[in-house]
Amino acid sequence: MPKVSHEFRANASVHDARAHGFFKFPDFRLVLARAYHLRMSLPALAKFTDLALLLLRLMIGAVFFTSGWKHATNPEVRSKEIEMSKGFTLMLGVAECAGAAGVVFGVLTQFAAIGMSVIMLGAIEKKIFKWKTGFWGKHGTDGWSYDLTMILMNFIIATTSGGRFVLEKLITR
Repeated sequence: MPKVSHEFRANASVHDARAHGFFKFPDFRLVLARAYHLRMSLPALAKFTDLALLLLRLMIGAVFFTSGWKHATNPEVRSKEIEMSKGFTLMLGVAECAGAAGVVFGVLTQFAAIGMSVIMLGAIEKKIFKWKTGFWGKHGTDGWSYDLTMILMNFIIATTSGGRFVLEKLITR
């Protein structure tokens, strides 16, 4: 097979896209990645990205698993604390534990992270509209700032698929 330059392939793909009636945009991820690495103050740290994502996944997993475990093992007490039914509290606990396991082990990582974000959106809704809690809360630690932080951490996991150190990558090879 003859060697084709990158320029020719790019032009050919644009030509093919136009021939099919739509325009294919260039891969901006590559452009942004190059620009990002050029602007990084400490580009040597970029090699630790996958490790950082693994540590983030472990932290998210620990937080959600311990919360879910409390909900699942003692739903009667926890349901009174969060003002939900016993059945919903049990289901919430199982969902948190399953999501935590998915994120930690890297199985259905994106779905698990999105699911836990939905759980946190529910917590924020409850804190804002039912409990009238502010961003920081009455004591500076019981507001919805924590829940929003968890959503953003899960967003990073969802958009990166959890990095390189996930079981999904071993399964889909």
